[in-house]
Amino acid sequence: MASITSTGIGSQLDVESIITQLMAIEKKPLTALQTTASTLDNKISAFGTLKSQLSALSDAATKLAAAATWNAKTASSSNATALSASVTNAGDAVASSFTMQVSQLARAQAVSSNAVATGTGFGLGTLSIQLGDWNDTDTGGPNFVAGDKAAIDISVNEGDSLSTIASKINAAGAGVSATVLKDLSGERLMLRSSSTGEAAGFRVTATPLGSGDGADLGLLAFDGAGQGMGANPVQYARNAEATINGVTIRSATNVLADTVPGVSLTLSQVTTSPVEVAVTTDTSGLRGTIQAFVTAYNTMNQTLNSATAYDAASKTAALLQGDSTAVSLQNALRSLVGSPSGGGAIQRLSDLGITVAKDGAGNLAVDTAKLDAALKNPAAVQQFFAAAQNTMDSSATGFATRLSAFTQAAIATDGTLDTRTQSLKDQRKDNDKSQDNLNDRLTLTEKRLRAQYTALDTKMASLTALNTYITPAGGAVEQVHQLRRRFSGPRRARGPQLPHRNADKEGIDTGTGSRTMYTSPAARAAQAYSRVGAESGVDASTSPHRLIELLFDGLLQSIHAASGALARGDIAAKGQQIMRAVRFLEEGLKGGLDEARGGELAVTLRALYDYCINRLTVANLRNDGAALAEVASLIAPVAQSWKQIGPSQPAQAA
Repeated sequence: MASITSTGIGSQLDVESIITQLMAIEKKPLTALQTTASTLDNKISAFGTLKSQLSALSDAATKLAAAATWNAKTASSSNATALSASVTNAGDAVASSFTMQVSQLARAQAVSSNAVATGTGFGLGTLSIQLGDWNDTDTGGPNFVAGDKAAIDISVNEGDSLSTIASKINAAGAGVSATVLKDLSGERLMLRSSSTGEAAGFRVTATPLGSGDGADLGLLAFDGAGQGMGANPVQYARNAEATINGVTIRSATNVLADTVPGVSLTLSQVTTSPVEVAVTTDTSGLRGTIQAFVTAYNTMNQTLNSATAYDAASKTAALLQGDSTAVSLQNALRSLVGSPSGGGAIQRLSDLGITVAKDGAGNLAVDTAKLDAALKNPAAVQQFFAAAQNTMDSSATGFATRLSAFTQAAIATDGTLDTRTQSLKDQRKDNDKSQDNLNDRLTLTEKRLRAQYTALDTKMASLTALNTYITPAGGAVEQVHQLRRRFSGPRRARGPQLPHRNADKEGIDTGTGSRTMYTSPAARAAQAYSRVGAESGVDASTSPHRLIELLFDGLLQSIHAASGALARGDIAAKGQQIMRAVRFLEEGLKGGLDEARGGELAVTLRALYDYCINRLTVANLRNDGAALAEVASLIAPVAQSWKQIGPSQPAQAA
């Protein structure tokens, strides 16, 4: 829950804004860690993409190295409308050609009943369906030879319609399908074999039970031509008949699946002329497999190019630029592409018309005409791609065999890509821990800053009285003019005296015995100056007057440097210079005052210095250039007056 704070009311400082800005600076290391975390996440994702694409390339290479790829065959027909061919098992299929003719297509048996009135109910009884073969159908028969399967009985209830009987037949699994045909003459029952071929013929026997009012079941019987459904046209089942190179072939179906090993022949029409069927190597499929490899390689290559690029113009490096794993992978792939392989007539990809494009990106390009010419000798192309590993001569190992082994090793669980990815994940985990630790420290830092600025707010509120003290007679500038007059003008009977040129090392004797405003021991003044750290080589032997002069110079130089840094937007440098100026005032000029000996002038200077320290603090917290200019305008004339009186100038008598 957010707290309500009154911090800033006493000093009119925007403490929350100040703390926010300071914490923004403190959080820069956290921002750097977060940026690093984002980069690590992006790299992990990039290597995931590389692994996926390398896996696709590995699949393409493995397919090219597989014997099954080069055993691929294709079948063609000179009359695909009448007879089509396809390869079902490339390993069994043999490259060859043959001539076929089709004299008869396989067909199913089909019979139908006479028409009855729609909705007619039949009498109680049984229909028995037996599968078998009808012989001598063309020579006056026919004769039925029952098949091996037992007959299926269909129970017909009194009053069952044709639709009900058809449903019972279809549900019985008798090897026959039943359909009710309707037209203006009424309803007919049509029965058809579920499959083709002579052995799929059937006979229907009707057995009435009782003498009800229903139609006679005999109308639905079929036992050859004549009675029942045999009184109507009958289509008997037939086998397909064809010739292959003059050899007669018969089949129960119109698909000759096992007639030619590895080839399926589908008969669709009776032919009137020979049909040529050819089984050849599938060069189109091989071309597609090779093109798939080229596509997978180019995809991988383009990703690596993009991930490892460096733009010299903008001096911008890509995500994996300089990454040893990515660069090594890219170099290895390019080396494989250019190396000799296979140990046969074809030695390089370029012999197949596959070359590195001239665009400088390293992609592969395919000369289709040259590849097609090479594929006329598929055995030579197979040797180049799929030759077995040769441990004695790597150039005799097939190109795809080598590439497949390399890519599979790279994408393996303990492979190059997984190892690199795990390393990145470990770095990401360490980064998370560092962020957690830094967040804990930032919490403590913000707590400390709030405590400090709360105290500062109280202090600055109390310093408001100093401004009132300095400015009652017309402002700080008027006080400076008075200070200058008191430094360099005629001296009154009583009051602070300026240093005499005969001042010794232990004290500043003005010749009159009056008190001086700066501490008399030169060693103390030197120590005050040394704490500021403005210049080396200052020691106790340095003139106190010179020490004060150097302090004024260093103070003004720091104020001017802070103003320049603020104008440039260099907030850090601005803060350093302001803090240096404060030290000149606090530890040097103010620290060297001796109010007991300097009298009213020393008291006034201390008040001026306190006011300037206050204004410098405001300038630092608010980036207030006007406050810097104000302090410079107050200090400059005092410093000038100090220089003008000089260490050798005797004090003026009152």
